[in-house]
Amino acid sequence: MRGQVESGMEDYERREKLFVRYFLLAVCLTLAHFVHSSWFMYFQASLKTPASSTLYAPEAYRVMMPMLWHFLSSVFAMKNPAWVAAALDGLFGYAALWIFYRLTIQELPTQPEERQGRQGRQNRQQRLIVVALYLAMIQFPINWIVPWQRPETMPTSLFLALALFCLARSRRSGTWLAVLLAATVFQSFVRADVPFVFGAALFILSFAGATLQDFGSRAANAMKGALMVVIAGSVQGYLQFVRYPHLSYTPGTSVVQLRDNLLPHNLLSLTLALLPFLLLAVAAFKTRARLNSVESLTIAAALLYLPIWLTVGSAGEVRIFVPFLLALCVVAARVFASCFNALEAA
Repeated sequence: MRGQVESGMEDYERREKLFVRYFLLAVCLTLAHFVHSSWFMYFQASLKTPASSTLYAPEAYRVMMPMLWHFLSSVFAMKNPAWVAAALDGLFGYAALWIFYRLTIQELPTQPEERQGRQGRQNRQQRLIVVALYLAMIQFPINWIVPWQRPETMPTSLFLALALFCLARSRRSGTWLAVLLAATVFQSFVRADVPFVFGAALFILSFAGATLQDFGSRAANAMKGALMVVIAGSVQGYLQFVRYPHLSYTPGTSVVQLRDNLLPHNLLSLTLALLPFLLLAVAAFKTRARLNSVESLTIAAALLYLPIWLTVGSAGEVRIFVPFLLALCVVAARVFASCFNALEAA
């Protein structure tokens, strides 16, 4: 009997993962299509205007993706760079969303003794709700990717997913720490601000009691966070002060954008982007949700990055914050699912 229960649950999990793979594939193929269309129109327009060789900050510091574009275009002899952009965003996006899905379902009840009878049906229903909510929530951030198309958005999303995944497993094996640091080096050449803030959040939370106990000891977590900060800061320092020491921002563009971000049209974009996750905060408060280490670090990193985005970035350019919005979908799915469970219990 127990073997049949285990076999039934394994079959359910296998079918669930297959469905999620197909669903995410459809989402990422659609994303890649619109990415291709956006970049194709951009490149066509650029052919009609004189090309400018002037580099401006901060785009010039994000050297990895243009180098990868050029390398792949040369290797595969592709004359249309829009296809390369679409393929990379599709691949990076699929990998990021799949890892976020794995983080969403981690620690859900899966033990054989919990799968039997009524308890087993409740656990299966809980898992179904969590997965359905995750697939629904990711639609909100994805809507903000193409309007402000940038090649580093989806690679940065993959970095956040991989960083959380590595931390969740680094306590078991030091190999995951090596993967985390390698990903940090790569991401620092894509966008150094995100690994810097993520490492800072990890370092700060390492002193917050047992908040990150799933990742290891306080000293180990502080060391991991400090290493990420040092790597990201060193790469940014090299690019800004050694490789491109004389770059300035685009003429007419101020480094501090806080005043512009208080304008109505920027506040509207900000509100629309954050609204689903403001509801998450309300739900977490009402249900007094207990957050695990992944969820706590995700929220802390997002909250730490938010004032940076609003100070030196444009609130209307939501794609800057999209990687954190995708990571918050993991938290939202689990917290909202707990709300459903609480209502059902009542």
